[in-house]
Amino acid sequence: MSHQWVTIGGYRLAAGRLKEVLVGQKTKKGFRYLGTARVSTAPGLRKRLSSHLRMLHIYDCPFAAGTDSLPAGLTEEQMEECVWVEPGVKAWVENLPSKGPGLCALPTVMKFTE
Repeated sequence: MSHQWVTIGGYRLAAGRLKEVLVGQKTKKGFRYLGTARVSTAPGLRKRLSSHLRMLHIYDCPFAAGTDSLPAGLTEEQMEECVWVEPGVKAWVENLPSKGPGLCALPTVMKFTE
C-alpha cells in the first residue's frame, strides 16, 4: 500500500454530496494536478471535509495548465463539474488494495489537515 500527503485544489459532487477531491502538488512551475481521490467512509470524514472546503471556494482552477489549458487528465466535461478551492488543505491519500479480482485500487483520502 502506498500513501502520501497531497494538497486539495478542488472537488466534485454527486447528488449534492462530496464525491471526490482533485489533488495536486506544488512545484517550481506551479500547482501540478496529480489526479482524483475518493473520500473514505470513516464516520464524519466526508461531512467535515465538505464543510471545510465549502469555505475555501475560488473562481478559477488553481492547477497549472496542461496542454489545451486544462489540467492534464481532466476533460472539459469534468472541469465543468469541479468546484475549485484555494490550495492549502492537505489530505493523506492511501492506495487501498482492491476488493476482488479485476477491481482497481482507488486513491482514498483517509484524513486531512484543517
